[in-house]
Amino acid sequence: MAAPSAVAQSQAGADLFPLLGARVRVLAPSLGEGWHIGMFNRLRVEPPCYRVLLLESTGSIRRITATLSPRDLTRIQVSTLADGRARAYTPERNEDLDSKEDWRDVSLEALSEAERSCPVADKPR
Repeated sequence: MAAPSAVAQSQAGADLFPLLGARVRVLAPSLGEGWHIGMFNRLRVEPPCYRVLLLESTGSIRRITATLSPRDLTRIQVSTLADGRARAYTPERNEDLDSKEDWRDVSLEALSEAERSCPVADKPR
């Protein structure tokens, strides 16, 4: 099976399904400098529209703090850590896991291609 980044870079935007739920980190100028950890998600429409959800944890409660479309991003990477999907919901730092986590680039081109055919317009900011 291809690595998530290979899947994202070699297939059309509609075929980004293997990344759904994955832990990602993004650079988004609207959020300020630095990486922001989130979860790769898809809206329930056809053709597909992809989003990155940024989450905040307070005890056992998870809250979405931002929803980003591909046009909001300048870079996106997916975690290669085996339990990346479980950690998608816990953005807190964990030194043991962080030392084992590696990141692979996801093609913004593939995401942008999918976004061009997305039937859902984002709300004005």
